[in-house]
Amino acid sequence: MTVAPRIFVIIAITVSSTRVAHGLPQFARKYKMDCSACHDALAFPRLNDVGYKFRRAGFRMPENIGKEELADYTVDNYFSAAVRGDNATTVTRASGSTDTLNTFSGELSLYALTGSFEKYFASETELGIAPGEGPELENAYVRAVWGDQDLWFTSRAGVFHALEGLGGSDRSLGPSRPLIFEVAPNHNQDTLLLVPEPDRIGIDVGVQWQNTSLSVEVVNRARLAIEDGELGVTATTPDTRSGKDLLVVANQILGTRSGLSAYWAHGRIALPIDPTMFAAGTSEDTFDDRYDKLAVFGSVGTGKLLGLAGAQLGFDHALDPAAGTTERFSSIGGFVEVNLAISPHCVGYLRIDYFNPSTKASGDQILGGALGALVYQNWVSIVPELTLRHTTDETTAGLVVHARVIY
Repeated sequence: MTVAPRIFVIIAITVSSTRVAHGLPQFARKYKMDCSACHDALAFPRLNDVGYKFRRAGFRMPENIGKEELADYTVDNYFSAAVRGDNATTVTRASGSTDTLNTFSGELSLYALTGSFEKYFASETELGIAPGEGPELENAYVRAVWGDQDLWFTSRAGVFHALEGLGGSDRSLGPSRPLIFEVAPNHNQDTLLLVPEPDRIGIDVGVQWQNTSLSVEVVNRARLAIEDGELGVTATTPDTRSGKDLLVVANQILGTRSGLSAYWAHGRIALPIDPTMFAAGTSEDTFDDRYDKLAVFGSVGTGKLLGLAGAQLGFDHALDPAAGTTERFSSIGGFVEVNLAISPHCVGYLRIDYFNPSTKASGDQILGGALGALVYQNWVSIVPELTLRHTTDETTAGLVVHARVIY
């Protein structure tokens, strides 16, 4: 991996817009309850055991499965809107030179028709609109649940986030996420695909037995997309070859703030033989990267502290251009994180990251860290975050100030 791609990868990690964990205030309005009922009161906005089951049961308490709705079907009970902005400054030092980059990004998110309805159903719709970009549909699914509070079955169909976990596998407090969620495996080219991204169109079926859950998802295969001359992937439209990928997710609640998660992702993606020519539209030649990713996560909460950790092992295929054949390579990474409740409305966090995009390549390991604090009051939150990324060839430091207002 040459210096230029590494710089691009590390800067992208630091300044890219990422989803931040959040609560949707329409649920508090609908059920007339405090947000701490579903979120960790000492490490908001992470979900607690009640919040995880609430989401899993279709945005209702499990004891209300099969019962009439507790509130009227009014707009404010099923609609929220959020505006966020990120101001990022990164300084990258490589080969004796220093580069500084300042960026600002923003997005309007609309959560319409989101909540439970009738006795067994729920829906979620999330639409993101960013300046200079087209609308992005991040969620648009219907969920059905059957059973009772001790044992119920659930199914989703539509566009959804592929990973629905808890603790270390759930969303981050700040604008950055662990490297295993941000950087794809890379032997001699970027494999582009991450487990949390992109949003997928598909169906999942699952079961919740007391504190244990298991889900199996069959989702459309991700395909190459070009945006602003850069390669990416999309999975919200059918793959041209009608391919399907498989994801199995398991979660075990161990306490109000503690739990375990695991997933296995299996599938393939068609990668370009020549990424530069493919992005330029002068070549459409591809090869298949058959992948498997296995990950485990844990979280333990005690007092004002919440500890989180996770690790992922991946297997992908890279192309040998000279031989015209593919070879299998592995990637490995992990993180540890500590959240500290500083005050009733402030949570500090520290995360240490490691990721090796290819164990067959040398000198491409990435070490990273993030230090930040989430300050929140009602529906307003501000997150200043410092990040550090280091490889053999360069070091990048970043400061991001993330602000969000939601109704």
